[in-house]
Amino acid sequence: MCRGLAGAAALAVGLVVATSAGDLEPPGAVDVLPIVPVRIVNGTDASLSLGISSPCADRLRLRPGQMAVVDGCLRWGLVYHVRAVFWTDAAVLERQDVLFVARPGHDWVFQSRSPRVAGGGGGPPGSSP
Repeated sequence: MCRGLAGAAALAVGLVVATSAGDLEPPGAVDVLPIVPVRIVNGTDASLSLGISSPCADRLRLRPGQMAVVDGCLRWGLVYHVRAVFWTDAAVLERQDVLFVARPGHDWVFQSRSPRVAGGGGGPPGSSP
């Protein structure tokens, strides 16, 4: 099963790489960010992790003092493409793209340990929910 999921993720990587130069969405992609707008702030632990339990899923880790926000989330089929922005109080550090395969029927991509953000919100610093 994991091999099949890895194949789907590899296909997704090809789609994203093929379209990244023009910043176009992959064919058939659906923007699901309104479903999963979660801002995660935690300076002490690895706090941004995929809320999907899959042995093929990646993990994003934060160092102390870093914050992250989901800047974009596209879904096509069972494959999610998530763009996360990491920053400190001083500057934006990097943007990361993560591709993974979700379990059927599970639309929540990210989960947070902070009850303050469990119901939504999110966006880069200074944006409104």
